[in-house]
Amino acid sequence: TSFKLTIYQLQAFDQGEFYCEAREWIQDPDRSWFTIATKRTGKTMVNIKATDKNFSVQLENERRTFTVGDTMELRCVIEAQNIQDRYFSVLWIFNGTPIANIGRNAVPTVKVEYTTRDHLGYVRFTKETDTTYLLKIYHVQLEDSGKYHCRATEHEKTVTGEFIARHTNKSTKVLINVQPVKSSLSTSVTSNTTKVLEGNSLQFTCDVRSAIRNHSRLSVTWQLINKQKQATDIISLQQDGTQVIGALYRKRVANGDLRLTKERSDSFMLQLHNSVMLDDGDYVCTVAEWIMNVGGDWQQIGEKSAHIVAMVTPLETGFSVTAITRTPSVIYNNAFELQCFIRPTYPSRVSVSVTWKFQPAGSRNNYDIITFAHDTSITWGDKATDFTNKTMVIKTMSNNVRLVISKASDLEAGKYQCIAELWHQNQMGLWVRKTSKSSNILEVKVKPP
Repeated sequence: TSFKLTIYQLQAFDQGEFYCEAREWIQDPDRSWFTIATKRTGKTMVNIKATDKNFSVQLENERRTFTVGDTMELRCVIEAQNIQDRYFSVLWIFNGTPIANIGRNAVPTVKVEYTTRDHLGYVRFTKETDTTYLLKIYHVQLEDSGKYHCRATEHEKTVTGEFIARHTNKSTKVLINVQPVKSSLSTSVTSNTTKVLEGNSLQFTCDVRSAIRNHSRLSVTWQLINKQKQATDIISLQQDGTQVIGALYRKRVANGDLRLTKERSDSFMLQLHNSVMLDDGDYVCTVAEWIMNVGGDWQQIGEKSAHIVAMVTPLETGFSVTAITRTPSVIYNNAFELQCFIRPTYPSRVSVSVTWKFQPAGSRNNYDIITFAHDTSITWGDKATDFTNKTMVIKTMSNNVRLVISKASDLEAGKYQCIAELWHQNQMGLWVRKTSKSSNILEVKVKPP
């Protein structure tokens, strides 16, 4: 019979003399055991040759100059034999002050000055491998500039299972320089609707260029400066995505007449539908660039503005009414025609009502013959009974209304005039009369056959 002793992961305290002792036992009838013989082998001396206990510590980093908001990584690398069987702790030191200790169990202990950043996830102290320990700082700040180094301590495990710190080595110091963020903003505003008719849409695009967009956020504010040089906030998009609407523009946003959209990360579009005369002026786009500091607060690092002038032309500009006839003198029982021309031609959201008036020959009073209302209804005048059966009314287009009167008599001799009213829909969708114009007077004479 043979017995074998195997010891794994030899330690220094395993050195000494080893021997094997055997004992022979017998059992009495009362079942108790007694030794009857003992033999011991000769002693064998086992010498444990110590491994190289020396180790070195290096601090590795890819760069030493950073900009506020960058991510910084430093690695403390331990070079040693049989490192997987040895126990190390690593202390990180900044400007001579310990900031964190990674114990031999790889659990970090962060000093008070860095606990807030640690809780926010802006700093990490970890053991990546048996040889490598990482210090990682997200969103570095100016106060992170200084000298960094690490110190490694080896711990030996005793027979009782306790650990004793034996040897300590430290890396060389590395100087880290954190520079402030320099904003390089530039902005421009473009539009193809700088001259519009009242009620048409205005559209502006604010384009932004920045060299540090991967670190920063943008906020955009649109303002209108009127002819009296008074500035009014229209709408803004904050760096956190929140929209802020100017007090005078809240109803227009609710009606869908005002929109601010982010077309791309560096392009912002302002749209104003159903423009009014108060929309005339200088549109200013102000872009601010922001970064987030260690405390989670936004810090502005730059601001630029660009502007563009928009002109809103009143609907009544150029509004004119002209009446013509090719038959100012007509023979009794023949037909004659009158035409009313309205200028200019308006879009569908603008409507023109047209009324033909008549002043009989020899009378000082006039009355309405017929009215084409802005809502497309047609109404004959109360005193126009003589015209209803012999008059054909033709509205060939939005800006031309013709009267064709057959079988002319003395009752149709007199003066004719066309009255036009300009109507448009306001922001509430209601029709509002803007202005009215009267044409020239046409005198029609009826001659006997």
